[in-house]
Amino acid sequence: MNWDLFWSAFGAIGTTAGAFLAAASIIIALKPYRKRLTVKFGMKGYADEKSPEFSVECYNIGESVYLETIGIYYKKKIIVDCPLWEPQLLETNSVYCYIMDDREIDALNHHIEKSDIKVFDIYVYDVQGKRYQSKMDVEWYNHIVAARNGTGVIINGR
Repeated sequence: MNWDLFWSAFGAIGTTAGAFLAAASIIIALKPYRKRLTVKFGMKGYADEKSPEFSVECYNIGESVYLETIGIYYKKKIIVDCPLWEPQLLETNSVYCYIMDDREIDALNHHIEKSDIKVFDIYVYDVQGKRYQSKMDVEWYNHIVAARNGTGVIINGR
């Protein structure tokens, strides 16, 4: 057996494995610096008599980002457009809360009643065109609506 050939092959395998481990460690080390934005749909409550309002909340734990538009989609088609009149700067470790107006809520309710929607998507786009998304189950949405109406009764027959 030619031991020089064996040790050359063994060294090549070790070098290749080391290169993969180095690349993996770089990827893991840079992960905290990625843009990480979490999108949630919910309700904002108030201490005074004002009724709670629907909101889309964006939590940023990555680098700063400028938000450009928010939309609610079903099967990749927009059903509610929530325009931001100017890009919103979302700093690291901060929250941006978009309060939906009655027109947007009515449009969402209309689509839920007319279609057999079980889950809808919430997309948030930044100025560079990157999309951040979240899913919202219609059953949870109906619980939020019932809580907002103060009835405790789920509307839309769901």
